[in-house]
Amino acid sequence: AAGNSHALARKADGTLWAWGENYSGQLGDGSTYAAFSPAQVTNLAQVNAIGAGNENSFASVADGSVWAWGRCNNAELGIGVCYTWTGTPTRVKGLSFATNLAGGVNFSLGAQSGGAAKWAGWKRIETGEWLVPESYEMVDLSGVATVVKVACGCSFGGALRRDGVLCTFGDNEYGQLGLGVTNIGIETPAPA
Repeated sequence: AAGNSHALARKADGTLWAWGENYSGQLGDGSTYAAFSPAQVTNLAQVNAIGAGNENSFASVADGSVWAWGRCNNAELGIGVCYTWTGTPTRVKGLSFATNLAGGVNFSLGAQSGGAAKWAGWKRIETGEWLVPESYEMVDLSGVATVVKVACGCSFGGALRRDGVLCTFGDNEYGQLGLGVTNIGIETPAPA
């Protein structure tokens, strides 16, 4: 998984490794020092899914718990707080057994094993500006079901359904949602 200036890798043995910029604690080692080669995130084991955002990281482990760390200025970690950062993995609220995780600049997405899509942070755009955080923990992303994969851009996201339909939402100023039109934002996911 690749963030803005850091990267994560999950090895076959379930260990998690991180390297790159660490300004907001996104490497999970409790510091803000950059790492120029992969270093193990020692307080997580049996990792089965990972994701990276702008300055944050996400991991799901075998017991179903989901963890996040790094920048949380806009509640995007889903840990119940805002305007802070955490340099070590913190339990995500409202999301379990995630099969896929992704982070944007001000929000994050997760796909659960049962097909639900969840989000935290800022969800929509109005008049070109993000609103205040709408969810401090992971909640259902309305309008989509049976999701197998999620992805985030800077200020927009997508959810791939089991039937192969891609639903997109968020900033569409440059047509990045693939809807054939441009506008400020789409709040509810729409088939692209």
